Amino acid sequence: MDFTVEDVFSGIERASNYIPVESLSMRYRFGEHKSRFRDGRDFYQIREYEPETDSVADILWHLREPSGKVYVRETNVTKEFIGIVLADLSASMIYKSRLLLETIGNIGLTFFHGQDPMGLIGFSEGIIIDEEPRVGEGNIYYLLNQLYKYLDHMFKEKPKSLKSHTTDMAKALDFFLQRYYNKQCFVMVVSDFIGCEDIINSPLLQEISNQNEVVFIFLDNPEEFKVKLPIGYLRRGDVEKGTTQFVSLKKMAKKIAEDRVNRKQFRDDLWNEMSVGSTVLEYGKHFDRLSRFFLIREEMFRI
Repeated sequence: MDFTVEDVFSGIERASNYIPVESLSMRYRFGEHKSRFRDGRDFYQIREYEPETDSVADILWHLREPSGKVYVRETNVTKEFIGIVLADLSASMIYKSRLLLETIGNIGLTFFHGQDPMGLIGFSEGIIIDEEPRVGEGNIYYLLNQLYKYLDHMFKEKPKSLKSHTTDMAKALDFFLQRYYNKQCFVMVVSDFIGCEDIINSPLLQEISNQNEVVFIFLDNPEEFKVKLPIGYLRRGDVEKGTTQFVSLKKMAKKIAEDRVNRKQFRDDLWNEMSVGSTVLEYGKHFDRLSRFFLIREEMFRI
């Protein structure tokens, strides 16, 4: 590849658009949960008793006012907030390697700032990398280094050998479900999602989204299939199938336009049917778009 893992480290460290930790997850807010447990270990506030939601057993009777108004005590109970990245490592991701690495690094440093664990599942036609969630900045750089080594090895392979590196999203989702069945996680699926439209009908995704908070991050490389003038023919290779063919630039431009429309429909279906939010990133704008995506989600959930 034309960049080093140190370039990736420098890129995420220079990024000015960090994701605010309070915006990343709508459900968990990095482990800070309002609770009515009366353990007194992490005092939050005393507030007025609410008959609809509070138990009579939680009332602080010694603070009862002459008017009859009573209060309960709230505490913050810290629960482990686990982040899991499902990273697509199929052959088509070769052209988006740096975007993939810097996106995961940006998210990872946000987890580090929140002092919460992040793990990684790398997949193509099977599971390639399985790193359990750990806390710390060193863990983020370790995960990035593991990903870089694999992508660099794949980049150096002969094109024909890349046809085995196809995408099996269902296998990755099934592996996650078995691995973290009894956990509540924040799941980030990072891929170009080429050929993955059928996943919208997967009961696996439905089950995972019911139990966890899930976002899909689409990686895009506009230069990969850019057509300046739709005239003539182009020799085009499919890195996942290991084939090449001559295609009409006019038909190719039409196919690209159709793919854009299909991707928008795919994203709409994810949200409407499963409440799975998504964003599309391209290199050079990825840090800003990623931060903006989570900020917009935060505003939506506040309404």
